[in-house]
Amino acid sequence: MPKIANGQDLNWNIGQSRSEMLEAEFKYKILKQPGFIKILGYLNHANMGNYSQAIQNADIIATRSPSALKYGGGILVQQQLTHDIEAFLRAGLNDGQTETFAFTEIDHSISFGAHTTGAYWKRPQDRLALAFVTSGLSNSHAAYLAAGGKGFQLGDGALDYGWESILETYYLVGFGEHIAISGDLQAIFNPGMNAGHSPTVVFGIRLHGQ
Repeated sequence: MPKIANGQDLNWNIGQSRSEMLEAEFKYKILKQPGFIKILGYLNHANMGNYSQAIQNADIIATRSPSALKYGGGILVQQQLTHDIEAFLRAGLNDGQTETFAFTEIDHSISFGAHTTGAYWKRPQDRLALAFVTSGLSNSHAAYLAAGGKGFQLGDGALDYGWESILETYYLVGFGEHIAISGDLQAIFNPGMNAGHSPTVVFGIRLHGQ
């Protein structure tokens, strides 16, 4: 685990700073189409703060404890619908009280989507995808940010809390087996979990070679 929230330097004292994870996977078939379910649980140990304790002074650092624990879990369901179409559903949550310490400031999230190859329009190496994700904060996390607190990603002193939702689509064009280029479009609502922020549209392009 990092020494500070989302930091690059790791704390190598595994007695105080570590993460334990347990994952299980189950494979099955529905109408002869394969699918699987993955279930993940984790427990993080690090010098983390507590949002409920930090609300009054809006200072998460002052509440940090080297023995803090953060726990959470997630589930992924991935299902082949036809030979060329695959869908997924993913959800996750954590305890919502302990300071977010790595990756992103989210306490609960759910996403779903699907992708298909371009075989239906005679472009089997192409891929078209559509997905939706919505993510939120715990009550204490949102109250801490609304009180003027800041995290490593969120916090501008005036949080008008709302779930952040993203609708995303991309189209990938394959050129043989080794090169692909894709265009990506995202519509983001309540960026940064703040309903006071205007919706944002982001376009991206990626070139992949191997």
